[in-house]
Amino acid sequence: MSLPDRFLEALRENDWQVRRMAEDQVSEALRRLLEEHAPVPAGGRWVRAWLQVAGVPIAGEPVATCPWAVAEAAYGVAETGGVALGFGPDQPPWISLVPDRLLVLLPAQRVVPDLATLFQRGSELRRVPAWTLIHGPSVTADIEKEIVRGVHGPAEVHLWLVFGDAREMSEFHEDF
Repeated sequence: MSLPDRFLEALRENDWQVRRMAEDQVSEALRRLLEEHAPVPAGGRWVRAWLQVAGVPIAGEPVATCPWAVAEAAYGVAETGGVALGFGPDQPPWISLVPDRLLVLLPAQRVVPDLATLFQRGSELRRVPAWTLIHGPSVTADIEKEIVRGVHGPAEVHLWLVFGDAREMSEFHEDF
C-alpha cells in the first residue's frame, strides 16, 4: 500500500472525512463547498490563494455564521493518521479550535511515514512559532460517559489530499 493510501486509511480510522483530488480541482471544489457560508475563516498562503481563485471571501477571524474554517497542513503522518498544523502570522491557532467543521488541505508529497520522520525535520519545524497535531474530531465524554463531539474543537474534520495533477493522483491510488 502506498504512503498516501496508508495515510488516508489511518485518517478514516480516526473519523476524518477524506478526499483525494488533483490540484486543478481544488478551487472549484472549495467554491461549491463554501460559497453559501462566506466569508470563511482561512489560514495558510496556499489555502488563501485557492479561496481567492474560487472567489470565496476570506475572514481573518472566527465568523459566528460560518460553520467552516479552512487550514493548511504542513505534514500528514501516515502511522498515526494525524496532520501537523503550523501556526504563525498566516495561520492563527484558533483556526483549528473554533469552527464546527475544519477542512484541512495537504499536498500529497508532504505525507511522512511516522512521527520520527516528522521530527527529523527539526530545522524546518523550528521556523514556525507553534504546532499542533490533530488526529480527529474533538471528542469528550460527560460525567455520565455520554460521548460528545465538538466541545473542545471541531465536531467534523475533513482532509483533502492534493496531488499535483490527475496522473500523479492515479499513480498513488490503490484501494480508495
